[in-house]
Amino acid sequence: GANFRADPDQAVAEDAAAQAAREPGKVITVWSPKGGVGKTTAAVNLALTLSERGKTACLVDLDLAFGDVAITMQLFPTYSIEHAIGRDEKLTVEELQGLLTVHSDTMAILAAPTHPEVRERISAALIAKVLETLKETFDYIVVDTAPTLDDQGVSAMDASESVVVVATLDVPTLKNVKIGMEALDELEVTAKRYLLLNRADDEVGINADRIEGILGTRPVARISTSIDIAVATNA
Repeated sequence: GANFRADPDQAVAEDAAAQAAREPGKVITVWSPKGGVGKTTAAVNLALTLSERGKTACLVDLDLAFGDVAITMQLFPTYSIEHAIGRDEKLTVEELQGLLTVHSDTMAILAAPTHPEVRERISAALIAKVLETLKETFDYIVVDTAPTLDDQGVSAMDASESVVVVATLDVPTLKNVKIGMEALDELEVTAKRYLLLNRADDEVGINADRIEGILGTRPVARISTSIDIAVATNA
């Protein structure tokens, strides 16, 4: 992937032919209709894993009211997606690079606003523009979302090749995930879906093997409960 540091002079000096030949990045949205299921942890670790495997990755926090990507990664952003408001049609690669918070040579984040009320001013059209612009620079864009089906989240899913749906083995979450996936069908979201079961311990009384019958989708991965996750986040 291309170097994503906010250096306009370097950007101008980049080889135009190499940029033209580059494949656009892929967007992966991580979503659940239920909060507290480990969605942000999954999104953070997915982006980190991609970046550690030699890909460039940008993690976009679209939990616009209460996003936790920055604090989870111990980053302190100067700018956020709030600073792109009003640039729905004119946002450039260089302007967007200036809003990113760098984590490493292969990973950056676009943080959520610091105040919840800003959420209402961030349009679905701006989300689409941001993701389309990031695809010019990054190999992968991983999007963390709010535990709702808001316009901004649906806009991200419409721009995605893949949607990772996170669920835990409890009746309220499974009920919400089932309703949520039916809603995605009604909204004609065409991105391929991958079901991730978190805290998938058989001891909770719902065997993970039954999930396909309940949700109509086979889980692609299961993660057991681990106290190390909470310890790592708090540390």
